Amino acid sequence: MRRLLCSVILSCIMVMLLSSCTIVKRSNGNDTAANAPEVSDTEAESTDRQSTAEAEEAAEESDETATETTPGETSATETTTEAATAETTPPETAQTETVTEAEGPVNSDITLESVKQAAIDAGYAAEDIQNLRIMTEPKPLRGIYVNYADDSMQSQTPVYEFSSPGDALKFALQVNEEGYNLCAVNGKLVTLAESRYGVILNDKQKTVLETLLKSSFMAYEEPAPPPVSSSMDYAGDCTRIKAISMDVNKLLNKSVLIYTKSLPDDDPGKYLMYTSFSMLSSPDMSYTSELCEDQTKMDQVAKLWEMYGCTEVKLKHNAANDYTLSGKRAGMDETFSIHCMYSPDRDSLRILDIDGGRNVEMFEFIPLGQDRYAFQTLYERGIIGYKDGKVTSLIYSANERSEGSAYDPVSDSIYPEGKGVDDSWVSKANSGAFEQFITFDGTKLSISVKDFTGTELKANIDVK
Repeated sequence: MRRLLCSVILSCIMVMLLSSCTIVKRSNGNDTAANAPEVSDTEAESTDRQSTAEAEEAAEESDETATETTPGETSATETTTEAATAETTPPETAQTETVTEAEGPVNSDITLESVKQAAIDAGYAAEDIQNLRIMTEPKPLRGIYVNYADDSMQSQTPVYEFSSPGDALKFALQVNEEGYNLCAVNGKLVTLAESRYGVILNDKQKTVLETLLKSSFMAYEEPAPPPVSSSMDYAGDCTRIKAISMDVNKLLNKSVLIYTKSLPDDDPGKYLMYTSFSMLSSPDMSYTSELCEDQTKMDQVAKLWEMYGCTEVKLKHNAANDYTLSGKRAGMDETFSIHCMYSPDRDSLRILDIDGGRNVEMFEFIPLGQDRYAFQTLYERGIIGYKDGKVTSLIYSANERSEGSAYDPVSDSIYPEGKGVDDSWVSKANSGAFEQFITFDGTKLSISVKDFTGTELKANIDVK
């Protein structure tokens, strides 16, 4: 019965995950250490993938939906969904390409009308897009929806026509750069498929769209990694941690995505695709990442917390590279106190958040030398090898979130020098009660996780 229930629940999750094909813009980085409140409101195209009527209604409404952790909350997760082709600031690490006279592949016998008819002939409904609400440049002249469906997804997939092949290619490159969709281009026409980390999620849909457009999907080009060096202050260390976090989580999530796609549909390991890895995550860091010795910057951090509804906000500059932020979260009577520290001598960082006398967040990040970095939270420990923008090694453990399983901010602290930290420090802690245990030696990724039912899922993945 439990297996049947899990199968039903996970099938529903799969439909929800794969049923959208919107173009999603990245909001200043990912995933979880990069969730500072720098998400700007944008206008974009949002289309419901289940019915044309709902799509047209959505086009008249606000085009962006975002659910994010604010300073008024203590959750360690953030989800941001921004609708199609929104005009926003690309992440700091992205290298924007400028296309002027370049053209994509051109097939003179293909038109929007012929694509529409080919889709209908193949058994897919196709219809004209009535309201094109794309706000970025270049804008398409017109488009159609191809109503794609298979056993795992339903999608109203757009095919756009631009004024020139150059505009079509420029649009496609902008979409590809964001990392949430990949495009296929043929002359003035562009279509897209949902992707993560440059991997298209549904290979069946990919084949259908390539057949209709008579063109292959473009490859995703990785942005150049930012340099990672000594930080010199708290804000600089936050930037370094953000860069490492993006790369280690990309390694894990992309490798698992490719691996699970290769498994048969009835393989239990397929459920691993629903596990999201989010290392080096700190909500408090997201909203204190600008702290430094500049008084103006410190004042801006305090005002940011007030913007999110916190009251009685005070920022105390205890000493150089040592700050305490306090106040009351929105709608709460208890006082929080967040102590943010950076050690220039050790180039290490620590955050401790005490809310109403409870430890709600601890985050420690310690360089160990030889391009290795240790980190610890209330429930996690890890050591990451990282050099020249690449993860070279990893050992990581996450305890089950239960009473008594948290590390003690005083007795278990490794700040500032990382005393006693080695691989056994990661693997021996609360051994046998891990929610996740992961190792990576540069080529082989070994993963053991427990899903939401408590079932253990294991995988050994060769990483290219």
